[in-house]
Amino acid sequence: MAGWDDIAILNKAGIDPEILTKGYCSFDVYNDVMDAAEALYGKTACIDSRLGILPTTFNSLSLAMLSSSSLFEALQLLNRHGKSTTNGIEFFISEGDSLFFGFKSIDNQELHPSVAISILVTILKTARFIHPNKVTLECVEVAHSAREFLRPPVNSTEIQDNESYDLEPYSTANAILESYFKSPIMWGSDHYAIHFISPKAHEPSIYANHDLMLKCEQSWLEEVQSLEESKFLLSVQHFIRANLDHESLSIELLAKEFGISVRTLQRRLDLESTNFKSTLETVRKLEAVRLIKQSKKNISEVAYTLGFSDVTNFSRAFRRWFDKTPEQFRKE
Repeated sequence: MAGWDDIAILNKAGIDPEILTKGYCSFDVYNDVMDAAEALYGKTACIDSRLGILPTTFNSLSLAMLSSSSLFEALQLLNRHGKSTTNGIEFFISEGDSLFFGFKSIDNQELHPSVAISILVTILKTARFIHPNKVTLECVEVAHSAREFLRPPVNSTEIQDNESYDLEPYSTANAILESYFKSPIMWGSDHYAIHFISPKAHEPSIYANHDLMLKCEQSWLEEVQSLEESKFLLSVQHFIRANLDHESLSIELLAKEFGISVRTLQRRLDLESTNFKSTLETVRKLEAVRLIKQSKKNISEVAYTLGFSDVTNFSRAFRRWFDKTPEQFRKE
């Protein structure tokens, strides 16, 4: 995003920039990055972060959507390929008096309000590109409350009981979102959604290019195949992260979780140029940064949360990773 210091955001989030080059990222990463952006640039980061970019982080699918014959066709594309773009949310579309497009988190995925709203912003941005000056919304549904949306991110220096948060969460949140969506905001739904005026969603796009749309969609299908192993590695990392403090965490347990033999697991990890030991260390390293920067756990608690038998072993590993102690890192 122009004008933003990407490195400062990632440093504050405790995120290794290399993770963002892997094709897929977990929602933990998205949540942490958005929290860091909000802490540095304010609550409108969820809107500003999605301006001037493609509808998705996958270029071929984005171009297919932007060259669709209408907004309705573009949203059908995203709905059809949604499971290929993420395993954390489920898209849905329906049409009655209005065109209803939305999503909700699945599999107990934690989706921070600002991350979800940034997805809604992207959907509306796509609509405004396809139909310049013609997009009219009936309303926008938000699954969190206004108070949850305004809550300062955990890594923010903002005082948690600030005046706007305590006294006027509804009006403050409405002012932020209505300034962009230009429609009523319905807080506390069980999903996120945008309601478009239906007839306009079917009007021909001035950028429609059917051949280009088909070509880009095919390119996306080919790209998905190359990303499947990345999805597997992301699932491995997610399981390891969730079980770091379990004494039974091992390559045998991991293989059992995925229903494959240890040998097959080793082969699939080898395809990603890694192995169980390296993946475990990578997850520990990332979680160490997150916990030290963003939690109030003391160093001993962090060590045991990461599965280290004692603080000494954790401190030794941390110094090897970052050439400084956990205490020095927390003070920075």
